[in-house]
Amino acid sequence: MFMKQFLRISILGFMILCTSTFVLAKDYVRTARVGYALWECAALGSITKEDSKQREVFFEKGHQELTKLFSGLLEGKVAEEDWNQMPIGLTLGLSGGPSLEFRLGVLWAGIIENVYESTLPEQKSLSWDDKKMLQKNAAQKKIQMKNCGLLVP
Repeated sequence: MFMKQFLRISILGFMILCTSTFVLAKDYVRTARVGYALWECAALGSITKEDSKQREVFFEKGHQELTKLFSGLLEGKVAEEDWNQMPIGLTLGLSGGPSLEFRLGVLWAGIIENVYESTLPEQKSLSWDDKKMLQKNAAQKKIQMKNCGLLVP
């Protein structure tokens, strides 16, 4: 009797462990997507120069999510096949470096550069002030398209 009960509990425990590991692996994909989206919204907000408090929240929450992701990566908890489901820009943080914060800094710099270049108009005939105004409008439009306001309460 004791052996059957022990066996049932062991099997149940093993199933829970396997299930939680699977969910944990998929949580890293979600963490990557949310963290990257939050940092994109923070970068876009830095161009519009509106609502600095919300921009700070985007940055801090994104930093928390991406810290979890890169900590998991360094601890070997993130499977290589999961990287195919994560934002492409995250590969910037894989370049290595002396610390976790360094990797996050490289990633943040890449996101800022990408957002800046993707919103700056290419017309050479425009004045700098006109370019900055159009860039701000493009950033505002991207913030709306990405539904940044829904990422944080």
